[in-house]
Amino acid sequence: MTARVCKRCGDPRPPGRTTYCGDECAAVVAAGRNAAKAKARLAACLRCQGPKELGSRGRKYCDECRRVIEDQSSSHERERGRRRSARVLAARAEAGERLARRIVDIPDGFKWCARCQEARPISSFVKHKSRLSSYCKPCQRSYNMERRLRLTFGLTWDEYDFLLGCQGGVCAICSGRPRKYALAVDHDHKTGEIRGLLCSRCNHKLLGSANDDPARLRKAADYLEEFGPREVFGQRRFIPGFKEVS
Repeated sequence: MTARVCKRCGDPRPPGRTTYCGDECAAVVAAGRNAAKAKARLAACLRCQGPKELGSRGRKYCDECRRVIEDQSSSHERERGRRRSARVLAARAEAGERLARRIVDIPDGFKWCARCQEARPISSFVKHKSRLSSYCKPCQRSYNMERRLRLTFGLTWDEYDFLLGCQGGVCAICSGRPRKYALAVDHDHKTGEIRGLLCSRCNHKLLGSANDDPARLRKAADYLEEFGPREVFGQRRFIPGFKEVS
């Protein structure tokens, strides 16, 4: 019969132990695994899990992922600036002012975006079979969002921008500002009426988990304020490590 020994120290294992001889060996192995995982997280990009460049200690993402995230976060502001410029040009044209066409020399490795009217690197465009897209990636995302707003919610970009301005540019519930993604259009799933613009956390996790039930949300608010164990035990109870603050 094979002897039952600890995988770490080689000592005999007592009955009931399947891998290590005691809690000390198990704790040492677990600490080593946690340290290895923490070191891997520091060395790897949080988005693509690839290696980060030298000198990027303390950063979560590699340089390429940071550029992608910055493009995603700035797509909405870029679209607002493009529309603002378009309104200015339209007003100048209506006033009878003659607008000269600007001729731009596109350097090698760049392509002209037909939407933002800028020369951007070829890597900023999506390749469709044998040709590149007409819009750069940020402009393509804003175009897709505008199209989805029109087809799914019946809103134009100006109406969405107006509603966002009425909310102060923040989520209608948590007052958080949009960073990586634009605020989602929330609507009543029974009547289809638009209720406002929410961040993904409030839209999916808060309202989605409550199944859009106002009674459940009011009960959750009462739960956060009532502290039922005070009546059950007759006094305030605290978990270890906390103490009562007068």
